[in-house]
This record gives sequence, structure tokens and C-alpha cells, in this order.
Amino acid sequence: MFACLHAPDFSVQAAVRLEDELRQQPVAIVDGSPPLQKVVALNLQAREKGMRLGMTNAEAELFGAKLCRRNRTQEAEARQALLDCAFAFSPRVEDAAENDGSVILDIDGLERLHGDAQSIGQALQQLGSELGFELNAGIATNPEAAALAARGFSGITIIPAGFELECLGPLPISILGLSLELQETFCSWGIHTLQALAALPEVGLIARLGQEGKRLQTLARGASQRPLIPMEPELKFEESLELEFPIELLEPLTFTLARLLQPLCARLAARGLAAGAIALTLELEPQRSAVQLDRSGQKRKE
Repeated sequence: MFACLHAPDFSVQAAVRLEDELRQQPVAIVDGSPPLQKVVALNLQAREKGMRLGMTNAEAELFGAKLCRRNRTQEAEARQALLDCAFAFSPRVEDAAENDGSVILDIDGLERLHGDAQSIGQALQQLGSELGFELNAGIATNPEAAALAARGFSGITIIPAGFELECLGPLPISILGLSLELQETFCSWGIHTLQALAALPEVGLIARLGQEGKRLQTLARGASQRPLIPMEPELKFEESLELEFPIELLEPLTFTLARLLQPLCARLAARGLAAGAIALTLELEPQRSAVQLDRSGQKRKE
């Protein structure tokens, strides 16, 4: 059995997972160079306000959502934290998709520690929550079916052996990560769901799309039998926080450090490790010209 953990709206979760007050607010991630910044990720609350991907920064500001610049350092740290969550349960973990926050792990034998598949999924979600994530969990007999379930359904989805197509069939074909050309091709054929793709004649599909068509149909049927591609665990534990305002006093600095240490300690504990030392890096605020008054009472710049 395999489990896939998926963090929906990964860029947003990476930005807010260390800031509890932002998790229930509409948040949008903008990327690009001003004034050409555009929205590249949204959370559910932002979508409910009517925001959409591709909006300009000026358009997004009209909705009153929290706008965060895309921070790839935070995303890398969040992806590592997600891997730590998986490695806490299994030594065989695959980084399934770098950009959308998914990991797959082999969960064979975990029932002795955590109970049935539902209990394993709940334990995975619980640890993910402690690390600052809201995760979907898909559990199936092969890695690809587990990944489709986690990306396509909210909460915990368990697919019994032999019921892959029945469970995955209603999902849209876009979940397969199709190129624009293939999406247009399937749309022109009237194919919009995995069930419809799975029902196409295999010989005719291969004749038109080649082996890529066969691969996609196999995925749609939940019948892929590829092996898991495990990665070597990396013992790297870093957390960072980009502040809106500079910190000048010890008390707010201590509060900020506590926000960073909590998930850091949770990640270490998940891997059964302890830290002998912690390195702290602080960045100075960009220098601004100081304005003072001269003896005549006139403002002057230094």
C-alpha cells in the first residue's frame, strides 16, 4: 500500500504555515517584477472572494486579501518539512511533485503501529497539522492512484484494490497534468473525465497519441504499476520568516524566534532527532536616509 500527502495551494501554505493568524484569511501569492506582478496561487478563502489566477497585483488589491510575494526559500523549506512528515512514518519516500507539494510513501506494515488505512491517514494528517500544513491523503495499492486521490479529493481517500477506476473516474482529465495541446485534443473528442478516457478503445488511442495515450489511459484507470522511486533523506532543518516590519526590541524578537523554533522542533521530533546547536541568521533592514533637524530647525538628510 502507498499513501500520498498533498498540500493544496502549496505556495500559499508555504507562506502562511508559520503564521497562524493568516491561515483563515484570504491569501494570494504574487510573482514577477513590479509593475508586472501577477497572482500565481490562491487559497480557498481568496477564491470565494472571486479572485482568480493571473490577476494583476493592482486588481488583486481591490479584493482586500493578504498579498504575499512568492518566496522560493520558504517553499523549499516547506517541501522539506513535508518530506520530514513522510519520513517520520516510512524510510521509503518519493518527492512526487516539487512544485505542487506532494510526497508518496510506502506504508506497508504501518498497520501494526497505527491500525487500519483510515487511522494511518489520520496520523499523517495530524503530524502534517503540527508542521503547519492542511493535507489531503490518498491511499491506494499503487503510487499513481494514491497521488491522483490526494490531488483530486479533500480529506482522506482510501481506494480498495480493484476499485481504482470507480473511485477516480469522476475526476477531470486536467489532473493528469496534460499539455495544452492534449487538453484541446481530448476536449474536441468530448473527453472530460478519467472515466471517459479509460473507456476509449486502447488500440485507437495508441494509434492517435502513441505510447503517451496508453500511459495516460493506464493512469486514468488507476492501473499503473510503476515502482516507488525513494529518495535519500536529507538532514537539513531550516525555517525562515519574512517580516513586514523591522524588529528593534528583544521581546518581539523572542516571540518571533519561538514561532520558528516550534515547527523546527516538531520536524526534529518527527525524525527522532535532536539538535546540539542552532544557528541564527538575521538580515538588516535596507538602509534609509535619516532625516534630522539642523540648528535652524530646517530638515536635512544624512
